[in-house]
Amino acid sequence: MDGLLDKSLTQASFRRVPVDEVIALLEKYQRYHQGWDARHFYCWYKRDGGFRSYSWVKNSLQANGLLVKY
Repeated sequence: MDGLLDKSLTQASFRRVPVDEVIALLEKYQRYHQGWDARHFYCWYKRDGGFRSYSWVKNSLQANGLLVKY
């Protein structure tokens, strides 16, 4: 029976981003870079020490309504 249990339903992915990091990204965008497009904000994000991908940054901002999807 143990082999039939699907652990993907009960365990978080090891690649999942911590909530604190997402909140920090959103606050920085709202506070200092409101109105910037994803490409310009991502350049700043990388220079400031960010290590996530462009797609992750763009999708995080779009999912929270800070960027418009085109």
